Amino acid sequence: MYRPVFRLNEILKNYLFLLSYPEETRQEAEKRFEELRKVGIEALILEGPIEVKNVRILGKGHASLVIKGKLIEGEEVAIKILRTDADRSSLEREAELLRLANAVGVGPRLYNYAKHVIVMELVEGVRIGEWDPTTYKKDDVMYVIRDLLEQCRRLDVINLDHGELSNPAKHVIIGERPVILDFESASLNRRPSNVTSLAQYLFISGPFSDYFRKYLIRRSKEEVIGILRKYKRDFNDEVFKDMLRFFNLLHIS
Repeated sequence: MYRPVFRLNEILKNYLFLLSYPEETRQEAEKRFEELRKVGIEALILEGPIEVKNVRILGKGHASLVIKGKLIEGEEVAIKILRTDADRSSLEREAELLRLANAVGVGPRLYNYAKHVIVMELVEGVRIGEWDPTTYKKDDVMYVIRDLLEQCRRLDVINLDHGELSNPAKHVIIGERPVILDFESASLNRRPSNVTSLAQYLFISGPFSDYFRKYLIRRSKEEVIGILRKYKRDFNDEVFKDMLRFFNLLHIS
């Protein structure tokens, strides 16, 4: 089966715009080309759900493109490449915050990075904004919710606020395990609200919040708001455990 796998020299020659999107300048493309070589990338694989100039990639954000790639060792990875019109000059800060998240078991595994590129684990699955929990067994859905809330708690404990979990539609992938992505808006300089943000999305504002409340946890919106306020105020392990009990998640493992 044909796969659009192109060595870096071929990318620079025929798909330069991927390395310097959206300005398409050779100078910027060559910077990213050299960095990709240094961090061990052998080729890019032009597959994914997003199309950019008739080329398929994994994702496109306001600061970067995400493209499937292959390490020299052969492993497939996800590569974030800084856009030339981004509101930042480097991806190094994001990579370091991802490293901190990895240290508590959160986020795709960070392999390597340079000023304009991040190489990380390729996570496959469906984004939570497109996930239909009504097609899964109840315990499987509860496992996903508990796992995500526990990941958020670990981020809260290390004071790392993701910054995008109140609307995580594109920032969480449900696959073999749920994975929180995209730490570009993360910060260590504000009070973390990972648990409360994600729980609010799941049980109050998200597309299946009514389903989760009525079918999974059997709690009113007001009761959910009450437990989130308690967690926000006390912010400790005991009240987090109370929250899991409140959401009927303690028996899920």
